[in-house]
Amino acid sequence: MPKRKKSSASPPESTKRSKVGTSTEAAPAPFQDPSIGVAVDKVNESTAIHSGLSDYEMQRLKNIEQHAKLFESLQLGDARNALAAVGHKKQQLTQIGLKRPKREPPILEPLRVSLRLIGKRSSDPSSKPIKSYTPWEPEPVVDRSMRDRNPSGPIPLTMKNRTDEDQSKKFIDFLRSCHSKVETTKTVKAMGDLKRYGQLLQTLTLTDRRVAKVVPDRITALAIHSSSVSPIVAVGDKWGRLGVWQVGSRDGDDGVFLFEPHASPLSCLKYGVNQPELLFSASYDSTVRCMDINKEVFDEVFSLPEVEDVRFYGLSFISDDSKSFLISCSDGTVRVVDARTPNKMLSKHSLHGRSVKCVDVHPVAMNYFVTASTDRCVAVWDMRQLKGASSHVSEMHHFRQVDSAYFSSLTGDKIVSSSTDDTVKIFSFEDKKELKVLNSIKHDNQTGRWLTNFRPSWDPKRDDSFVIGSMKRPRQVEIWGSNGSLIASLQHELLNSVNSLNCFHTSENWLAGANSSGRVFVWM
Repeated sequence: MPKRKKSSASPPESTKRSKVGTSTEAAPAPFQDPSIGVAVDKVNESTAIHSGLSDYEMQRLKNIEQHAKLFESLQLGDARNALAAVGHKKQQLTQIGLKRPKREPPILEPLRVSLRLIGKRSSDPSSKPIKSYTPWEPEPVVDRSMRDRNPSGPIPLTMKNRTDEDQSKKFIDFLRSCHSKVETTKTVKAMGDLKRYGQLLQTLTLTDRRVAKVVPDRITALAIHSSSVSPIVAVGDKWGRLGVWQVGSRDGDDGVFLFEPHASPLSCLKYGVNQPELLFSASYDSTVRCMDINKEVFDEVFSLPEVEDVRFYGLSFISDDSKSFLISCSDGTVRVVDARTPNKMLSKHSLHGRSVKCVDVHPVAMNYFVTASTDRCVAVWDMRQLKGASSHVSEMHHFRQVDSAYFSSLTGDKIVSSSTDDTVKIFSFEDKKELKVLNSIKHDNQTGRWLTNFRPSWDPKRDDSFVIGSMKRPRQVEIWGSNGSLIASLQHELLNSVNSLNCFHTSENWLAGANSSGRVFVWM
């Protein structure tokens, strides 16, 4: 019996649609934006016009309408607008201060041509002789740290970034006017308790006009002038350049004026005690110079022969007239210098077996001074009883080298020190006999090779707070109390680097910070 052949005719299209439409499961609709609810009415109108849609498509349109109403009830559009407002673009820093010099592209010699690649043989008389090939050699690296220092004697106050004499004269006249208005006595303002003072400091902020590039390279020294007219910040970099910035000025490079008093890293800057027209600078090139605005020169106050290869690290005055001071040196000595006579050293004392990174004189009893050394020691000395390394009044130790140690600004009853062992210690020296540890703060001091080491700085207006840089992210500047508590942490979107050096103004609530790319930040 022959088999019946299966019919190859497909069922009518209407049958297919009816079978699909009877399905109980509706296909999932893709994610729709809340704005689709605006078009729901148009979809309904088109549905009414095209009444020949299948049940499946009718269900799909219904699902779209339900989803649109759900999203509208959740107010996702408002949430999206709020997120867009929060995620605004970061404020762009306006470049002020020194401008980066334009470098011309190097002139490259034509490459050697291969005769084989151009289809010629060396025996072909029409071929040109092959040019002799000389291998590329890099340009010799100039070690600027070994360059000769400036000639002895006074150096004119010549600005290296601007040649306009009118602007230079205007800047010097402004400094003179500021010096005439500065009070000779220290101004101390009542700031209340430590907690309220921290809340006051937390209100300090930055603007793009208070961030400027003052020197070309890494900043190694920082000082702020005592004038209350406008902030005047002086910084030194690792090649001996000195930059002075009049914040808010348009003269020069946006108020920045650059000098070159030294030939090696400038390690310390100090304005004269009761003589703000004098700015003393110590350098690795074994010289101490004084920037005298009235004379318009850099006087050479003290220097050592270059053959001795001694670096100067710290400087601190031992008299109220800035006529004598101490210098800490890389050979473990502290030298007493009389500034009234050029190159007059009163005495030399070997106090440590290694470099003395810092020296600071007691603000009240000036016969006492403190030293910080790479031999891990913080020691207090009495100038009346200096008889060698064992004649210290008291000493304390860190586990690694000590970078700095300073007396508190008003009474000198406390000492703050920082070390590469990741600690900042506060000592008590109230009895003038013995150092006692008050607090030890765990602090990340691993700045590495390319950043200047942290040096905490006391607030000149108080005896219980100091400022120090931080390695934390987001970048910030920390103000600590002598009780070991963090009272303020200054952050801003313009602060995008580590401020290794920081210092307070003597009378105003101004704070200056410096990073390792030559920029200065002024908080007001």
